[in-house]
Amino acid sequence: MNGPVQVATDGACLGNPGPGGWAWTIGLTDASGGQYVTTNQEMELRAILEALRAHPDQAIVILTDSQYAIDCVTTWLPEWQRRGWRTSARRPVKHQPIIKAIAAEQDRRTVQLVKVPGHAGHPLNERADRLAAAAAAQAALTVQQLEAGPLHRFGDWPNDQVPKRAAGVYSVWDGDRIMYVGMSGRAMTAEDLEVSPTGRVVAKGLWTRLNAHASGRRSGDQFCVDVCDRFVVPALTPSQQHQLAAGGLSLDDLTRGFIRDQLAYRFVVTADGTEAARLEVEVRRGALSIGRPYLNPLEPPWS
Repeated sequence: MNGPVQVATDGACLGNPGPGGWAWTIGLTDASGGQYVTTNQEMELRAILEALRAHPDQAIVILTDSQYAIDCVTTWLPEWQRRGWRTSARRPVKHQPIIKAIAAEQDRRTVQLVKVPGHAGHPLNERADRLAAAAAAQAALTVQQLEAGPLHRFGDWPNDQVPKRAAGVYSVWDGDRIMYVGMSGRAMTAEDLEVSPTGRVVAKGLWTRLNAHASGRRSGDQFCVDVCDRFVVPALTPSQQHQLAAGGLSLDDLTRGFIRDQLAYRFVVTADGTEAARLEVEVRRGALSIGRPYLNPLEPPWS
């Protein structure tokens, strides 16, 4: 009978919170992934969960350098369950979804968690550490493109650098001020991004969303509505108000003029719509060093 599989796990975070990464390895086989805004504790737990999911129905020994992660799923878990997932201070337990998922995996088979010293030369731990750090660095690079990547003026739209068929996230800027963060391609998969055998490319996703913003048309476009309501309407002169009332002036035209004259954007292409949606939420929560967007911020989960 085969013994339990031995897996080393690790998490990393560039800033706390900040871009993070998780990894597991058994030596010849490993996996890793990143998250755009997270904490080191969350990534340590995520690494354990991903290792368990990758080895279903197998007895497993998890090697981790995180005493916090071990305590979460051993020492503290029974008390949290008894209190209805509240701490001794009656506050909600952090990282509940991940911890509950780990607990469910533990109920299915034998799981042993073993503390190993970090950065002490343990081969599997060192490899997991490198993989997690690399995943965190990649997540950070993606986020940074929305703050420090090439800046494109809406006045120069259309832009050949934006793929005609892609999921992605974009940030809109008025000078040094981040105004808005959006995404497109929510339902797009890797298959949706493929070009048809005929070579004909039908625009979908990121290009169509930015094209709609550049048009200034408010119908069906929340960004254009926000720009109109917050910037265009408050700046209307009495003469413009009379022209609007008489039908001689269009709010869509004024919104288009403001966007094309004042605003610019940065963008990143993502692997699919799921990744784009995740990145958009985390940037709206404050993943960029400049903070949250003016028009559509979200509260961070740890606030």
